[in-house]
Amino acid sequence: MTRTRKSLIAAGLGLAAFLALSGFKAAHHGPMDPEKAHAKIFARLDKILTKVEATPEQRSRINGIAERLWSERPERDGGPRELLSVWSEESPDAAAIHAKIDQKAEARRVFANRMADAMIEVHGILTPAQRAQVGQLLEERFERGGRGHFRHGGAKE
Repeated sequence: MTRTRKSLIAAGLGLAAFLALSGFKAAHHGPMDPEKAHAKIFARLDKILTKVEATPEQRSRINGIAERLWSERPERDGGPRELLSVWSEESPDAAAIHAKIDQKAEARRVFANRMADAMIEVHGILTPAQRAQVGQLLEERFERGGRGHFRHGGAKE
C-alpha cells in the first residue's frame, strides 16, 4: 500500500470519526424527534467548527456537506424490535427476515461510503492545523470512552 493511500485512509477514518462524533450516528437511545436530532447534531458540529476557528466559507461548505448527509441517512425503522415481531408468528419466514436484514445492512453500507466521500471533502476544506485540532478533539473524546460531549471551556455541554 502506498504512503499516499495510507494517508488518505487515515484521513478518511479521522473525518469519519469527526462527522460521526458530530452526531451522524445512531448513538441516542430510543426514538428522537428528527427535528430535535437535527438541531442537536448541527449544534455539535457548530461547536467543533468554532473550536477549530473555521472561516465562514469553511462553515458554509461543511454545513452543506452535513445537510446532504442528513438528507441521505438511512431511515430508522423498527430495527431489532421489528425482528422480534416474528416471535409470535406460527411459521416465521426465514428468507424474508434475512432479506430485511440484508436490505438494512446494504443501506448502511451505502451511507457509510457516502460518509467516507464527505469526509474526504471535509479534509480538503480544513487546513492542516484545523485537521490537527480535530484529531486532538477526537483523541480526547476516545480517551473518555467515546461518551459524553465535546467540552468547551471546561464545562460539559
